[in-house]
Amino acid sequence: FLPADPAKRIEAIQWVYFQMGGLGPILGQLGFFHKFAGKEIEDKRPLDR
Repeated sequence: FLPADPAKRIEAIQWVYFQMGGLGPILGQLGFFHKFAGKEIEDKRPLDR
């Protein structure tokens, strides 16, 4: 899935690193806390963020 052109290859790898290190984990945490966690917590501030 990586391009043969070195500049495009580096750009593709940068996007993969961004997804694996930033966006992916954040969306995973959002899904977990929205669906499973926090229902028994009285303080609503974590859910309102």
